[in-house]
Amino acid sequence: MKTLSTIAALLICTVPAGAATFNFGSAPNAGSNTWTVDGVTTKATAGTYRDFPNPDTIICSDCETVTRNSSGLGVSSHLFDTGDIDGSVKNDLLTLTFNSVVNFGSVVFSGWGSGDSFDLFIDGLLVDPEERAANSSGYYSLAGLMGTSISFGADAGLLGGSFDRYRISSIDVAPVPLPAAGLMLLGGLGGLAAMRRRAKG
Repeated sequence: MKTLSTIAALLICTVPAGAATFNFGSAPNAGSNTWTVDGVTTKATAGTYRDFPNPDTIICSDCETVTRNSSGLGVSSHLFDTGDIDGSVKNDLLTLTFNSVVNFGSVVFSGWGSGDSFDLFIDGLLVDPEERAANSSGYYSLAGLMGTSISFGADAGLLGGSFDRYRISSIDVAPVPLPAAGLMLLGGLGGLAAMRRRAKG
């Protein structure tokens, strides 16, 4: 029984699964803007959102076109668009939807400028603070955030000031372990122990 108690303790203290890194600049398209890395699948969609006065309003989540080049993922929302995620004409939104709940690790932006900022949505809800800035190399930590989708928005700023412009180069995520799987295994081990006791008796 001591062995079962030890196994139970190990199962309850589940160890997080390894991180999956999506490098969008070099990853081949797998069709429909979908990629799989280490068993984690994500699909990219493009849309637009309202910034002022209601920054938490996503106008559409799959009404624009996802673009991809060696710098990463972007959004095309009009005829003369550069394909970057930007706040020119419309507030672009790029959403990554995962096949399960994940812990978000970090994101790297390409084409990031000192005046750029982004709005962050998890599962369609704006995460405060509204305007966020990566470091000079485009790196931003997402530690502590968890969900099935993450969206990055770019806007023109208050009163139509200079607009944000960047691409998503890469993102790190880690699948959230399912406690139910550990409990099922524990139940199976308990059943085996009971059968062993019966066989001895």
